[in-house]
Amino acid sequence: MKFRSLERKLRPTRQALTLLEVLLVLAVLALLAAAAWPSLERSLADQRLRNAADVVRAEWSHARAKAMSSGVAQQFCHEPDGRGYWIEARDEGTAVANADAAAPSAAADGFADARRPGQSFLPDGIFFFTENTPIIFYPDGACTTARIVLRNENDRGIALSIRGLTAVSAVGEIFQLEEVAQ
Repeated sequence: MKFRSLERKLRPTRQALTLLEVLLVLAVLALLAAAAWPSLERSLADQRLRNAADVVRAEWSHARAKAMSSGVAQQFCHEPDGRGYWIEARDEGTAVANADAAAPSAAADGFADARRPGQSFLPDGIFFFTENTPIIFYPDGACTTARIVLRNENDRGIALSIRGLTAVSAVGEIFQLEEVAQ
C-alpha cells in the first residue's frame, strides 16, 4: 500500500493544456499562415496561368484534328485583351475580314458576357495579351506559325508558340510582363 501512495505523489497532477496555451499556439499558427499566404497566392496564380496555357494547347489540337478529319481549314481566334476564344471553319473569301470584325473585346463593349456561337473563355483572371491574329489549321495537318501570350492579374505572362509545318505547340516559362516591355 505504501507504494501506491508514493506512486500518486510522483505522478503529475496536470493532465491537459490550459486554454491560454491553446490560444497561444493558435495565434502562432495564424501568424505563420499570414506570412506564408502571399507566396502561396502567387504560386497558385502561376499554376492557373499554366493550366490556361494547357487549355489553349488542347484547343489547338482539337482545331487541328477537326481540320484534318473534315477537310476544311479551321481557325482559332481570340479576343484581344479578353478571355474569349473560339474555333470556326475558315471561309477563304472572307476569313480575314470576319476575324477582325468578329473579335471585338467584350470589355470594350461593356458587356462581360457577350458570346459568339461556340465561344469559350479562359479561367477568371487570365487574359490574352496579344492581338487577335487567327491561327489557321489546314487539312494537311499544317498551320500558321504563331506566338501568343497569356497574362494574369499579377502582370505575369506565359508564351505559347506553335510551329507551322508540324503544328507542334510549346509553352514557355512564366515571366514578368515588364521584361517584355524592356
